Amino acid sequence: MEFDKNFFNKVFFSSKQLDRILISANKDLKIAGKSKEVEVTFKFSYDAFLKFCIYIVAQRGYKIRSFSGHHQKIIEQTAEILNNKSIYNIGNEIRKKRNFDLYECLFTVSDKDTKEYFEFIKNLFVKYIKKT
Repeated sequence: MEFDKNFFNKVFFSSKQLDRILISANKDLKIAGKSKEVEVTFKFSYDAFLKFCIYIVAQRGYKIRSFSGHHQKIIEQTAEILNNKSIYNIGNEIRKKRNFDLYECLFTVSDKDTKEYFEFIKNLFVKYIKKT
């Protein structure tokens, strides 16, 4: 697995640092799962998803550089690491909707879509966190 040095820095992560990322991601996922507010569920699901991606990349000893488009790049890299195109396709869809909400100040994600995104993200945790 190659990491483009234009986008990723080689970094050593201690097990404590990795645990902290995972704890934070799980906390966000838990908040998303408990909320009755669609916007809260969506936003915390997205945060949990990004932290999941950060964790997967960090396990391989890399950290994303901060630049315009870095969320898209870390989603792409995670999909490649885990050989799962759905991570890129669905993750990018969620990212675009999050950006539309953030920059256009117009939340347009349905309750149904939000629940589907949450389940997709929750299933990623179940499928990959135990195995990595």
